[in-house]
Amino acid sequence: MPNAVEALEGSTLPVHDSQPLQQPAHENTESDRMLSNAITDHRRNRRFERHAECQIFVNLAVDWFPEIAKRDPRHQFLADRYGFHVVPGGRERADDRQLLEVFYGERAIEQVTETRPRPGQNGGLPSSRRTLVTERGASLRYQRTDHGTVLCLLEPARSQGFERPESLIVLAHIKDPRVLTGKPILERHWRSLISYFECSSIDGDPGFSDRIRVWWLLYTKPLTIDGKAQRRHIIPVGGQILKWAIAIGLAAALLAAAKII
Repeated sequence: MPNAVEALEGSTLPVHDSQPLQQPAHENTESDRMLSNAITDHRRNRRFERHAECQIFVNLAVDWFPEIAKRDPRHQFLADRYGFHVVPGGRERADDRQLLEVFYGERAIEQVTETRPRPGQNGGLPSSRRTLVTERGASLRYQRTDHGTVLCLLEPARSQGFERPESLIVLAHIKDPRVLTGKPILERHWRSLISYFECSSIDGDPGFSDRIRVWWLLYTKPLTIDGKAQRRHIIPVGGQILKWAIAIGLAAALLAAAKII
């Protein structure tokens, strides 16, 4: 009588094709939706927190900027001639994204005589009138973005017939508005404002440090020229320097290799 092993060896067992196990399609569960809603709420709340921090900055800066200005020996001279203002919402008050503007006002710089032909008189004597040419002082603006971050914008002094090529310097893009609630950063912004004013005013008297500071701002910060945003000059120049460094290093390596060979 064949044993059990021989019986199994002699028998043909049915072969079943193995089929891959099908994973059930993932469905959003209630816990997934709750997690997604929690993440959304957290991000929205952080944006609201940045908005609240912006308002704290405005409340503090309204008192701080006049104090900082008083410690600057050039401020009183400029304030007497242009007027000085620290205005929540800015002088234009376009919308609530304009947080604060620190600016010097306007002053008359000269009188000019304009001559115009009289309408309806062919060959008649032209009329003339005297008008004032004014200069508008430099300004420092803080503008909130929709994300709750803050743009710090410098505008130069300008007058009719005497304007700088750039109309705006992006002094800083503050990702966390809480850093604006400290005096040191506002004091740095103030120094940039005064230096830019001296370098852009028709009667400005910039010192060496003013010229260096403004040169650095123009070289490293984004600008707006003719209404168009411009790249920072340091980026393309930095790329060229990197290319030269690589080329010089490669040439030195080839020379060293040639000496060894």
